[in-house]
Amino acid sequence: MDRYLTSALFISFDITFSGKHAPNHNPNRLIKDVTRAEVYGFVVPLARKLMDLQKESGMRVKIRLCDTWGFGLSNECAVLPRSVPKQIYTMVHDAGVPKEQLEWHGHNDFYRMIACATSAWLHGCAGINGTLLGMAKEQAIRRLKRSV
Repeated sequence: MDRYLTSALFISFDITFSGKHAPNHNPNRLIKDVTRAEVYGFVVPLARKLMDLQKESGMRVKIRLCDTWGFGLSNECAVLPRSVPKQIYTMVHDAGVPKEQLEWHGHNDFYRMIACATSAWLHGCAGINGTLLGMAKEQAIRRLKRSV
């Protein structure tokens, strides 16, 4: 990871996991543009660091994987970082994130949000999120009622 990015991450970690927030605050972390990210160069090391900090602090961390542009593919045969099933598998098996601490946040820019959210759930992601009645800043965010 770039040294400046690493410094920024550690500052964020220090603030999030400081005693000010414990024990009543469990942090949620977003990893944006996960379907365009460097999975083994950035996403996995970041998730591992979060899991280490979780053990040290005793706080439960939820990680939200965001497909901000809707580039994700629900197909298991697609390559990382585009494959949603492989993203979930990688987070669980390579980064050590428990399935119940993973959440998927997809966008519908390319009309694949339902397929990708369903694929994430079928492959072990504990939660998906979206909007109520499709009302949001962006209409591309998945409507929750379509996921039920």
